[in-house]
Amino acid sequence: MFNDFQTYEEQLKDIINSGVSLISNIKPSDWTEQNVKMGKPFPGPFKYSKTPYTKDIIDCLAPDHPARKIAVQKGAQLGMSSGVIMPGCTWIIKENPGNTFISVGAPDLIEKATEKLDIIITNSGLRGYIKPQVLRKRNNKSGDTNSKKEFAGGYINIISANNHKALRDVSLQYGFFDDFESIKSSSKESGSTRKLLEQRFAAYADTCKIFYISTPELKSKSNIEPAYLLGDQRKYLIPCPCCSSFIELKWEIDIDLNGVDKAGITWKTDSNNKLIPGSVGYVCQNCAGFFDDKDKHEMLNNGFWKPTAEPSQDGYYSFHISSLYAPIGMFDWNHYVNDWLEAHPPGEPRKESLYKTFVNVCLGETYEETGDAPNANELQENIRNYNISIIPEKLSIKDGNGKIVLLTMACDLNGTPADARLDYEVVAWSENESSYSVLHGSIGTFVPNQSLLTKQKEEGHRIKWTYEHNQPNSVWPEVNKILEQSFKKDTGHTMKVVLSGIDT
Repeated sequence: MFNDFQTYEEQLKDIINSGVSLISNIKPSDWTEQNVKMGKPFPGPFKYSKTPYTKDIIDCLAPDHPARKIAVQKGAQLGMSSGVIMPGCTWIIKENPGNTFISVGAPDLIEKATEKLDIIITNSGLRGYIKPQVLRKRNNKSGDTNSKKEFAGGYINIISANNHKALRDVSLQYGFFDDFESIKSSSKESGSTRKLLEQRFAAYADTCKIFYISTPELKSKSNIEPAYLLGDQRKYLIPCPCCSSFIELKWEIDIDLNGVDKAGITWKTDSNNKLIPGSVGYVCQNCAGFFDDKDKHEMLNNGFWKPTAEPSQDGYYSFHISSLYAPIGMFDWNHYVNDWLEAHPPGEPRKESLYKTFVNVCLGETYEETGDAPNANELQENIRNYNISIIPEKLSIKDGNGKIVLLTMACDLNGTPADARLDYEVVAWSENESSYSVLHGSIGTFVPNQSLLTKQKEEGHRIKWTYEHNQPNSVWPEVNKILEQSFKKDTGHTMKVVLSGIDT
């Protein structure tokens, strides 16, 4: 028996009310402006005039909006958390309750995200809505824990999306997967993480709202870029102050207009490569006119999202926006020009780590690792005629590479502990860091990708080697023989391997 009959009665009312299907008659953005008060850095009632590009994104939450999946690929510090995720949660609590997950990039960020949610719940006057969905005997739960907020008709749970156990046996209507790039794209146990997440919304196929939001990182490992490309790839267009045409802010664009060959962000530097104050601006790709970011507030509020592709499925909305759109009060164009200059010191190679950060956090684009692959003719030009196991010091000197100063060996372990094959190479290094292969080979007989029939035929006929020490046919005594061997130079001296590396 419950002792607190008043609480029991209130809970029964909550259960009944939560079972009544209601469609909110107020847009999430309108509700936010009317009810949400923010703290730092922009304290006071929330206004979408500060980050107008977030308004269409949060309104995807509305029950009558056709969006089901929403991907946002963005630069850093554009107000997505304060303009979409946190106010979206308060709208859910008050206007259209449902089971909700917020994911963060790492477990240690859960506490910070919970603190933000607590602040906005309190500032929005919704603290009284947070109470347990079920009041159990001898357990007077508050419905408010470190990572979970319960309310009539649903809950908000803050998790790390890499914790696949938290995604089992849950049925969700809303999901905000923030910092989606940091989530493992797949695991051996669960397969594709994105598909695993989406399966949690199957019971709400016609009403679910799944948000993927992230600043991108490496192209080869990106989660957010593929999610963005599956949608309708919306760009935020603003009016050019010079010609009134609507343009997307880009860092650099090739044009041929009025004698101008480059559009985008422009600036001037002095003789020391220092940015000249007041020189940063934008050259319009449509008229070649110049303007700065002093009137960015007005330009942003006159902008709109334009889809640029056919989505892979109905209801798939995707948005891309760079930090060039960041509102006044956040980093301006000067800041990002200085970042660019720091990554491109004059007369020096580009500082790749700084450039990668610039591409990710400013442009909101994936960074693609590059390298120059030599062609076959170039490789053949490097062929030299010398004997195996002989260190070609005379040849190295003739090639202009200097004397041989170091001998190394690299090993790669293949197969299994009981059926091993160790591949190795001994390499001679010259004074100018050029290298000459001295000896290479394999210890062991493991063959990869054999068919079952071939394996059965070979069983008992092939000698198997092992990685176990002190066992017959162990590879390590053979490795030691190479390490102890004295290799002769063609100049008459000898050398031993002094450095070896084993890829396990």
